[in-house]
Amino acid sequence: MTNVVLSTAYFPNIQYFTKLVSNKIVFIEYHEHFLRQSFRTRSCIYGANGQQSLNVPVEKYSNNTKISEIKVAYHPAWQINHWRSIMSAYKNSPYFEHYADGIKQLFQKKYELLIEMNLEILNTLLKILKIGVDIRKTENYETSVDNDWRNGIHPKKQYAKRDDSFKPFRYYQVFAYKHGFIPNLSILDAIFCEGPATINIINKSIKAL
Repeated sequence: MTNVVLSTAYFPNIQYFTKLVSNKIVFIEYHEHFLRQSFRTRSCIYGANGQQSLNVPVEKYSNNTKISEIKVAYHPAWQINHWRSIMSAYKNSPYFEHYADGIKQLFQKKYELLIEMNLEILNTLLKILKIGVDIRKTENYETSVDNDWRNGIHPKKQYAKRDDSFKPFRYYQVFAYKHGFIPNLSILDAIFCEGPATINIINKSIKAL
């Protein structure tokens, strides 16, 4: 067990969670400059038409704005649309009714800062999964750190870091009969489809080196 540095993330994917359970201490980067088109403001779910991205809008910012200063925008009313998309995708999943209320309440609060919203989302997910992990904020920005995954987990494959310790484990998905298995979606996909077995899916996605 080691330490890892991760970016903040909006309803993180399974790869992100493999880092959480594989390390003794998890640092969330609070001092980097905000990067667009990343999982900091994006999550991917499995809808009826295949993979679907949920994107969080943010208020205007300058190029050197810290991630900890980025404010969530509420025009348009994206929270309503995100929850409707999640309901549409997972209302027929085995565990939707069991977890829906706990997830829905996250879309009923107005957060000022992106990073604080993402932290509450993460803590809620960890509680659902009964994962105990020591999460800390970075005190400053360091250009070079050991086990650095701040930019390694990325929605665009050309920017993602090679991860030899991650091999997505197949599990039941609602629309797999239409589009096949889609790996490494938001952890919500596994939670609604597999419920308590999600922690096993995370662990089985960790490839021994």
